[in-house]
Amino acid sequence: LKNCLYAKAQLAKATTTTVVKLQDTFSPEENDFAMGKLGEQTYFTGTLAAGPRKNINQLFLSNGDSLTKDSVINLLSDTKDALHTGSQTMDAAGRTMYFTGWSRKDGQLVADIYMLRFNEGQWTGLQKLNSFVNMDGFYAMQPFVTPDGKQLYFVSNRPNGFGGDDIWKCDLDQEGLPASVVNLGKAINSAADEASPFYQLDSKKLVFSSKGYVGMGNFDLYESTGGTESGWTAPRNLGFPYNSTKDDLYYYTDDKTEETAYLSSDRESACCLNLFKVQKVKAKPLTLVFTGKVVDCDTGLGLANVAVELLDEQLESRQRALTDEAGKYHFTIGVKRKYELKFEKDGYFSKVVKGPMVDSVVSDTLAGATVCLKMFEVDKPIVIENVLYDFNKAVLKPESLIVLDDLVSLMNDNPKIKFELSSHTDSIGPDWYNNRLSQQRAQACVDYIVSRGVFASRISAKGYGESRPIQPNSLPNGKDNKDGRRLNRRTEFKVLSIE
Repeated sequence: LKNCLYAKAQLAKATTTTVVKLQDTFSPEENDFAMGKLGEQTYFTGTLAAGPRKNINQLFLSNGDSLTKDSVINLLSDTKDALHTGSQTMDAAGRTMYFTGWSRKDGQLVADIYMLRFNEGQWTGLQKLNSFVNMDGFYAMQPFVTPDGKQLYFVSNRPNGFGGDDIWKCDLDQEGLPASVVNLGKAINSAADEASPFYQLDSKKLVFSSKGYVGMGNFDLYESTGGTESGWTAPRNLGFPYNSTKDDLYYYTDDKTEETAYLSSDRESACCLNLFKVQKVKAKPLTLVFTGKVVDCDTGLGLANVAVELLDEQLESRQRALTDEAGKYHFTIGVKRKYELKFEKDGYFSKVVKGPMVDSVVSDTLAGATVCLKMFEVDKPIVIENVLYDFNKAVLKPESLIVLDDLVSLMNDNPKIKFELSSHTDSIGPDWYNNRLSQQRAQACVDYIVSRGVFASRISAKGYGESRPIQPNSLPNGKDNKDGRRLNRRTEFKVLSIE
């Protein structure tokens, strides 16, 4: 049931990977599997339905990707040993080959691993590997030699495994002969059968087939990283389309990016394994039109001729644009990237926005949020709302810090501007007391702003006490003007200079 549910989920997934049967290969009634490459040459195992060695698996070579009967060479045609051969593997130098040879002993099929050396244009010196690999009474098959020729992975049902066919590894000596052997362990080998190991030295990734884990059915391809010394990660199913509901084996690639690989499967055959090419299709970079609008913070009207700069943080590239009469702008952007937008206009505070700010996605257009810019004049105070203190104290209330953080952001976005932050009181109390209290309150604000990373040289504190009211503290009839006093108790900032 788990396999059925897994297969259903995999088949429902979208994928950019294609798995296509190689064309012009042997007929569907004949095997062709276990592909390997060395430069422009292709090696594989195939079965001929006619000829002196019909219905016997043999090793073939092709100079290129064409695998028709007329374009391939029987690799071992000159050997007298009529071995029924399985998969082959070759070191990166192309000097040593290992392959599975099937024979009959006492009426029983026996699989052993053999070695050949390339000498004077021919594969010669057929040699059965020693007991580190081939053990009497048990079979050894499906070898894979690492490109450096130092390790050989293979499959065997020999004792001391974990059930069924296990994957083993042996170190090879300078002659290419096995010098030790070790089981890959229960992290890889299940109680069922494992098959066709492939190991990448650079990435330390093992790809193998197994019937012992949740999959799509029969042999599925799995991957794990690590080694026998460091340990292996839990096998991960390669999923569809690498795997089908039938047998999928003999993964191979000579591409470090694995954008192109090969596997063997009977997914399109009623009888036999065939070769398939796997390609990860590179999706064209998706681009979208990002649009936005800039308005005046006070009037809400669109601002024309605002300089907008967009920084692609991934590519470290910049685009620039000016807003139109309605305050609108647009950029062409890529997806899945981080962007930064900067807005500048003379007489307005600049603003930097991390983003982009995405409100909605409409077709191939991203609609950005509206940004407002605040106008300023040098030496003209701007009231900061909601900067609050305890009564008769210069201690900032927690809610005031949020307001001051906005001022910190404004100062960071405008690094060439110097500011004054001022505090004011109403007329209740002596002048000297109000002057001292307002100075302490202004300094408390400045101290907090500096603590947030703003240079102290860019901002000064000034307490004006009750000397600069913006509303009368008393009414014409002499009564107290509570609303006026409330407005007079305020915090302001202004631009002193621009570098």
